[in-house]
Amino acid sequence: MPSSKQVVVYWVPAIAWMTAIFAVSSLQSSTIEGASGFTVPPSVAHAVEYAVLAFLLSRLVLAQGKYAGASMWPIVLVVAIGYGLSDEFHQSVVPGRVPSWQDIFYDSFGVVVGLMLAEAAARLLRGVGLEGLAAIVTGSRVTHQAVAGHSGLEPGA
Repeated sequence: MPSSKQVVVYWVPAIAWMTAIFAVSSLQSSTIEGASGFTVPPSVAHAVEYAVLAFLLSRLVLAQGKYAGASMWPIVLVVAIGYGLSDEFHQSVVPGRVPSWQDIFYDSFGVVVGLMLAEAAARLLRGVGLEGLAAIVTGSRVTHQAVAGHSGLEPGA
């Protein structure tokens, strides 16, 4: 059973994002297009929303401590793409919306991008640690020895 902190930090963001996707899918296309002051191509919107979902689901899966790296991929792929399929089915019953295989393709592409970003972020955090990451973000000087000492890398490797 996850602790209350795990629920807030890992479960709530993923579920909230899935809820947001469902809510937007419940709107008619004309409402979505008129809601923002700018136009985003639907392909980009689908890819970005599912990249974020995959990233959040990756955090959730990795926080469980049982899966890392490649073993998290099948779990996130099945859940996120399955959610994309259910979202397209949902759109088939919303007036003014039409399900599309093309949308599923863009959703799936976004899932893969999100997984790659999550994997890169996890490797970065494991490789340089939080201190090294903070130094990179703030532009501080990080010595190779400090990074190598933290990550187990040998200098020059």
